[in-house]
Amino acid sequence: MFTRIFRGIAAMALAAGVFMPGLVLADQIKMKNGDVITGEVLRMEEQKLVFKTDYAGEISVDWDKIVKLVSEEPIKVILSDGSVLEGFTGETAPNEMMLKTEKIEAPAQFELAEVKAINPVEKPAV
Repeated sequence: MFTRIFRGIAAMALAAGVFMPGLVLADQIKMKNGDVITGEVLRMEEQKLVFKTDYAGEISVDWDKIVKLVSEEPIKVILSDGSVLEGFTGETAPNEMMLKTEKIEAPAQFELAEVKAINPVEKPAV
């Protein structure tokens, strides 16, 4: 009985992977050259995204080489106009980003070029 239940769960998980290829199981960045890197978004400041991978540790990626960013966890985004948004990313066209936030009814959508920082390191007050 237990084996039958486990097989059913395994079959459903496999089917979800086959029939829902857009399902993200980790943070992902898609590069202009088509490469997709999975891992964890740590932060982006000074046009460099710091991204943690299982196989290479922390890597630094030029922001202007990225065409898509998807994150499992909520992220804090600071836009070039000073706006601060915090929420979950959503699917968008290349070179755009969408954040679903609790504070705004409709998701905020903007171009990647408008992003000044992501999860910035808090500088201690002097």
